[in-house]
Amino acid sequence: MNIRSKLPLFIAAAVALTTIITVSLSYLEAEQKVVEVQKEKLVAVRAAQSRAIVSYLSSIREELVIVAGNPATAEALEDIQAGFEELPQPTDYLQKLYITENPHPIGEKDKLGVASDGSNYSAAHQRWHPFFHDLQKRRGYYDVFLIDAKGTIVYSVFKELDFATNLLEGQWKDSDVAKVFRQSRAKAADDFITFSDFAPYAPSSDAPASFMATPIVVNGKFLGVLAFQMPIGRINAIMQAKDGMGVSGETYIVGTDFLMRSDSRFSQESTILHQRVETEGTRAALSGKEGVASLQNYRGIPVFSSFAPVDFEGVRFAVISEIDEKEVLAPVTATRNKLSVISAVILTVMVTFGLLFARSISKPLTTVANALLKLAEGDTSVDVQVRSRDEVGQVGLAFQTFKQRTIEIKRLEVEQVEREERAELEKKQAMLQLADSFEQSVGGIVSIVSAAATELEAAAQTLNASLEETNAQASTVAAAANEASANVETVATACEELAASVREIGQQVNQSSQISGR
Repeated sequence: MNIRSKLPLFIAAAVALTTIITVSLSYLEAEQKVVEVQKEKLVAVRAAQSRAIVSYLSSIREELVIVAGNPATAEALEDIQAGFEELPQPTDYLQKLYITENPHPIGEKDKLGVASDGSNYSAAHQRWHPFFHDLQKRRGYYDVFLIDAKGTIVYSVFKELDFATNLLEGQWKDSDVAKVFRQSRAKAADDFITFSDFAPYAPSSDAPASFMATPIVVNGKFLGVLAFQMPIGRINAIMQAKDGMGVSGETYIVGTDFLMRSDSRFSQESTILHQRVETEGTRAALSGKEGVASLQNYRGIPVFSSFAPVDFEGVRFAVISEIDEKEVLAPVTATRNKLSVISAVILTVMVTFGLLFARSISKPLTTVANALLKLAEGDTSVDVQVRSRDEVGQVGLAFQTFKQRTIEIKRLEVEQVEREERAELEKKQAMLQLADSFEQSVGGIVSIVSAAATELEAAAQTLNASLEETNAQASTVAAAANEASANVETVATACEELAASVREIGQQVNQSSQISGR
C-alpha cells in the first residue's frame, strides 16, 4: 500500500477514533447527568404524589370525623332510622321503592329525592338526602352510608343493592363495608377511624371499593356508623397528574397483592385490581424500602422508577413513579445523532483533505521514485522538477545531487576502463617484443644445434655403413669389432641425448611463440 492510500486512511482512522472517543465520552457524561436529573425529578414527583394522596386521605378522615360529630348527622340517623323501623319488611320495600321503581337509570338512582309513598321514611329521606347528596358530589365520594347500631344500612346516597340490608346477618355480612362497621362498633369512640383496602364490591357490580368509617356517638351512646365509599376518580386525578412526567411517565398505587389501586393513564379500561405490578420497585416498596432504579415496568418497558411505601390507617401501599428510559434519553440520543452526523461530515472533509494532501506528497515522491528507477537503468537524461520548499523539495534536490554523482561515477568508470585497456595493450606489445627477442635468440641456437645434429646424423650414417662393411670381417677382427661396437653404443647414446635436447629446445620455442601470441 502506497503513501497515497496510507495517509488518507491514517487521517480517517485518527479522526474516526478521536470522534468516537469524544462522542462516546460526551454521550456517557450527558446520559449520566440526564439520568441523575430525571431520577431526582422522579423522587420529587413520587414524594409529592405520596404526600398528596396521604393528605387527601387524611382530609377525608378529618371530614368523616367532622361530619360524624355534627349533631345534624346524628339527628339524620335517628330520623331516618325511625322511619325505617315503621316499614313492613323494610329491605324489600325500600329497594323496590328507591331502586326497582326508581325512574332514574342505574347509576343515577341518587337523583330521586323522595318517593311518593307518603311514609315517614320518605319524608326523612327528602329532608336529609340533599345534605348527604351534596357532600357526596362535592367531595367526589362514590357513596355515603348511614348504618344504625344494629348494622342496617338505613340510608345511602347511591342506592345500590346493599341499601336497606343488614351487615351483620344479611347478604353482604362478609363485605368490606360490614367489616369496617364491626370494627367501628367495637371501638365506639367518636374519633376512631377504620379503613379498608380496595377490593371487588359485589353491590357495586364487583367494582373496586374502599371504605372509611367512624362511629356516630352522642353523649357516649353509640348510635351507628358513618361510612364513605372512597372516591376512585379523585384518587386517579391525584395520581395521574402529568406535571414533570413527560409523555410516558405515570404515578400509580399498588397494594400488597401487587394489584393496582389507581388507574394507569395509558389504559382505556380500569386497571384497579386488574393490572398486576410485581416488579423490583413494588416488592421493595411493599417491604418498606424507598429508592430509585432502572428496571422493566409492568408493560415490559425499560423505565426509571422511583418507589416508596405509604401507610394509612394500617394499610400499606406502594407509590410508584416511572418514566420510559427512551423518553428520558431521547435528548441525549438526539445530541449523539447530531454529533455523529457532524462527525461524519468532518470525517468526509478530513478524508478529502487527506487525499489532496497525500496526492501533494505522493505525486512528487512518485516522480522521484520513477526517475530513480530510470536512473538505475542507466538513463541519466531523466530530470525531476520539484519546486516545493519542504522535505519533498529536499528529496528532489537530493535526486539532482545523486544524478550528478551518478554521471560523474559513470565518467570515472569509462576513464578507468580506457586506462585498463591501454595498459593491457602496452602489456601485450611488451610481451610480443619479448617473445620476438627470445625467438630470435633461441632460433640461432636451434639452427646451430640443428646443423650439428644434421652433420652428426650424416657421420653416423657413414659410420654405420662402415660398420656394415667391417662386419664381414668380424671373424677376423672380433676384438676390434667389439671395441668398435662399444664406441658405436656410446655414440648412439650421445645421439639420443642430443635428440632429446633438440626436442626440449623445440618445446621452449613453441612456448615462446605462444607467449608472444597472447
